[in-house]
Amino acid sequence: DSVDWMATGIEQIKNNVINIVRTRLGEVLYMPDLGINPDYIDRPALNDRAAIVADIRAQLRMWESEAQLINLTITPKGDGDYEIEMEVML
Repeated sequence: DSVDWMATGIEQIKNNVINIVRTRLGEVLYMPDLGINPDYIDRPALNDRAAIVADIRAQLRMWESEAQLINLTITPKGDGDYEIEMEVML
């Protein structure tokens, strides 16, 4: 999904969640606590699922407390990448 910077209400919360999970921890200069730990890059995501879930939940509590991670599915793709799908409750 792409981010709609003009969104309001539930769509704005959805955009905030997308922005949080697409940001690497430390990437935003004046918000160094915003984002997901980049240590998961180039590692088997299936092995790190619990840590990724905990990281996303902590970020949502900190930055978008109206959103709660319900489920995270990691599916290996044939090229060595992973597809990660999140279910979030507002």
